[in-house]
Formats: sequence, C-alpha cells, structure tokens
Amino acid sequence: QRVAATLRATQKGMAVCSATVRNARARLEKVRLLYSPHTSAGRVPTNAGFDYWLAEFFALPEIAPYWQPEQAQLVVLAHGLSPRYKVCCCVGFPQVSSQVGVRVEVCDFE
Repeated sequence: QRVAATLRATQKGMAVCSATVRNARARLEKVRLLYSPHTSAGRVPTNAGFDYWLAEFFALPEIAPYWQPEQAQLVVLAHGLSPRYKVCCCVGFPQVSSQVGVRVEVCDFE
C-alpha cells in the first residue's frame, strides 16, 4: 500500500518535512534499495533493500551460522519483533529434516 511522504513525515517521532522523505526515498532508489514496480505504484524494497534492513537491525550474519533454533525459540523471537517494529513475522522450516535452513518473512501492516 502506498504511503504518502506527507503522512510518513507527520508520523509520531518524525520531525521532517515531506520533501526530506521524498529525497530519502530517491536516494534509496538510486542505490537500488527501493524500486517502483510500475508508474503509479509506490516504492517497495528490493532484495538488497531487505538484506540491508536485516543486516542493519539484526546481527544475523554473526549468529546465523551458530544458531539452530527450536520452534519455540522462533515463536519467542517473532513475538518480540512484532510489537517492537510493528511487523508480523512468519517463520518457515524446511520440509526435509536433513537440511538446515530458516526463512523469516517480515510483513509491514502500517
């Protein structure tokens, strides 16, 4: 869903004008962290954008090789992320038990 720069600038905790938000979005698009799927669409993160967000907010590269979570631990992690970042976390496990892998998908509902 598109979010106007004016709305984003007036959100709680933001003290910037809408032009600042538009300029930031333009810079993110220039470095290929955001893109617009079509002319009338808003901007959405690229895979590199999601990778950057995860790397910036979580120290996953340092802990991921050593972290073999149980299902209950992932539920606790998801419950902790949801209110803090106002996102819904969906965690998936591989079908084959011999593989090691975890996929976390973050969905923004604002």
